Amino acid sequence: MADFGYLLLPIAFFALCVAYVRGLDRIVRASEETQRSTEEKSG
Repeated sequence: MADFGYLLLPIAFFALCVAYVRGLDRIVRASEETQRSTEEKSG
């Protein structure tokens, strides 16, 4: 049963890392779109 712990822990960690990076990517893309639309309106 401890073997599952050793396998599950790194898999859960990497899944959490992937979710975190995707969340950051979504935030950055939303920020870029807002900045782009603001530049189009003023330019």
